[in-house]
Amino acid sequence: MSFPSVLLILPVGRRFNFYVLLLCAVGGLALGVKPGGKSFRDILKKYWGIHLAMAGMLIAVLLNQAAHGAFVFKPFEKGLQLAVFPLLLWVFLLLSSDKLRILQWSWVIGALLCSIALIWTTYGVNGRPGGIISNPFILFSNLTLLMGCMALLSIGWNTRDEVAPMAIKVVACVLSLVASYMSGTRGSWIAVPVFILIAVSLKQSMHDRRKIAISVVSMLLLAAAMASLPYTKTRIELAYSETVHYAEQPKAETSIGIRLQLWQASWNMFRENPVFGVGTAPYEETLRKLARDRVITPLAGMQLHSHNDLLHFMATLGTPGAIAMLALYLVPGLWFKKFLRSADSQQRVAAGMGLATSLAFLAFGLSETMFYSNLCSDFYIISVAALSAFVINRQEELEKAVASPLPSELIYEK
Repeated sequence: MSFPSVLLILPVGRRFNFYVLLLCAVGGLALGVKPGGKSFRDILKKYWGIHLAMAGMLIAVLLNQAAHGAFVFKPFEKGLQLAVFPLLLWVFLLLSSDKLRILQWSWVIGALLCSIALIWTTYGVNGRPGGIISNPFILFSNLTLLMGCMALLSIGWNTRDEVAPMAIKVVACVLSLVASYMSGTRGSWIAVPVFILIAVSLKQSMHDRRKIAISVVSMLLLAAAMASLPYTKTRIELAYSETVHYAEQPKAETSIGIRLQLWQASWNMFRENPVFGVGTAPYEETLRKLARDRVITPLAGMQLHSHNDLLHFMATLGTPGAIAMLALYLVPGLWFKKFLRSADSQQRVAAGMGLATSLAFLAFGLSETMFYSNLCSDFYIISVAALSAFVINRQEELEKAVASPLPSELIYEK
């Protein structure tokens, strides 16, 4: 139960797992526990790049509030939440790779249950509900698709004779795709090519040209299949017509129209305040003022965020916010990418899942402000911490095996 992927379906206590992990970290540090003989200071020093990237949002908030001379605690919550990443990594490092591998079932169970909830909620319903099980509908749909694809990638952790577990994972992935289709969440579909590329890249024995060919063919087949489905066709045509309508009437209060208004408004806020932004708290008031001045429509002025991660934090926190947001995606992603060519398939799979998480959030963040939600922030840092710990511990296990020939063979055969 240590993942938000399971707690997504519960109406209360969503952050219970986050605080339990945090409490375990504090307790472990107080008792002087050292995972692999390394102190917390050693872990901070060795992986300082990822820790700094995760603390970037807190630094951006501090700079923003210092510049504006207005210190309010609420904006610090998001930054603090991400900045405790080193503690979460430290907790997961206490577990061996075998124990960490058990956490794959959180994504599988989460994908199955959330897919069923999405299908149940959307089947036979005209229009799209605003929320599902007390979650914002779009965020729920995005995370459901991510968990389904993570379940599929985790098949690399199974041996060929584990037919039943692999079948369950395939079902979880297929259900998540069906649920994403029925939800009509177009922003989720952008991430699917990313998942295909990562899944193909994990096949180390395959030639690069063949990987490219399989990736392209898979994307074309999936695009053709999706385009042939009536609801997909309707959603794509609607997006096109709304974009054309916005070009003719910039104040159109359609789904695309509202987003384009917010993106333009956020960009203008950044241009006027490029160094430190307008601030987290003043952002909503700025939107309301723009609505009163008829620069944007009243509905656009009622929104809480920009419906784009990068633009939202550029507008609110300026250049430091933009740097923090990009670092949040790219630094962990590039770190995981280094291990995609590992000789060990177990490590490769974990790296692929970590990279998929970073790039999926980047793709989802193009049309939704994922990091505005505590749920998404929890999901991201816990998933990245667990997968980072797996890669690190697996690397140490392999290095120890090199010094002991017999265990080395056993480890690489797992």
